[in-house]
Amino acid sequence: MISGKAIARAIRAHFLVDAALNAILLAKAYDLPFSHVTEDDQPNTDAEESFPQNEDLKEAQGLLKGLLDGTETLDNVLSSESVTRIDKRINHVKDAMADQRTAKLWIQYLDMVKILQLLSRQSAPGTGNCTLTL
Repeated sequence: MISGKAIARAIRAHFLVDAALNAILLAKAYDLPFSHVTEDDQPNTDAEESFPQNEDLKEAQGLLKGLLDGTETLDNVLSSESVTRIDKRINHVKDAMADQRTAKLWIQYLDMVKILQLLSRQSAPGTGNCTLTL
């Protein structure tokens, strides 16, 4: 049997991989540079200035700040047109990569982690175990 601590670590690891894969998809969808580290392993300080400016990403960034500050509600953020356009663009990239075997595997993995996230959100309040809401 796996102890609760090991399960929590495994779930957290899956969520981190999910976040990294989604960051790669977002970078591919908007032609953004993925790495902020130069070839000599030094942080690229002018990387933020080289990002292409996109209105959807700017608006999503503002919505995220509002959500963290408490001035925006989750329903408002999820129903935002910019978030919807970003989601459509990422899904378009996923569809374009669907014929590649490795990409197809990772896209399936993202779908499985999404199910895990939904289940952990739904089951955590009923169990009284707050560690499930990683």
